[in-house]
Amino acid sequence: MSFTRMSGFTIVLGMMLGLGTGARPVQAEETFEEALGAATGMALYEVQMVLGLSADAFAKKVYDQEQMKTIVAEQKSMMEILNKYLEALRKLDSTSEDDKKSLQAMSDCIEKLKATAEALLAYVNDSSDENADAWQVKRKASYAAISDLLGLDKK
Repeated sequence: MSFTRMSGFTIVLGMMLGLGTGARPVQAEETFEEALGAATGMALYEVQMVLGLSADAFAKKVYDQEQMKTIVAEQKSMMEILNKYLEALRKLDSTSEDDKKSLQAMSDCIEKLKATAEALLAYVNDSSDENADAWQVKRKASYAAISDLLGLDKK
């Protein structure tokens, strides 16, 4: 999904953040919504990168188990917070069906990222080939979902 395809999500988020601030000019509202959509997309992408780079650092013994557990817990916590906001936006009566679909797509990416984080923790706790393979499967699945959402190449 490209940033323009994320407009449903950004419109709802923009409306939510704009409550109580009075009317905004249409151009400012659209720019604000696009910026929110881009920032949210980048947040998902950055979590994916943090997990991957941290896994590489762990494999090279740069990070130990405790450091990895902290890093992964922090990333999961941020995703849970973001997902709560997405859920609140989906529940608003003013949220259109298209907007709800966009919000759900974002939540689906978060769920895949959380599964990726869990697979990484399993690998951190037991660096078996089986856990390494499971981590790679989850990592690729979350990257594919984020790539779809943002319209990126899936290399």
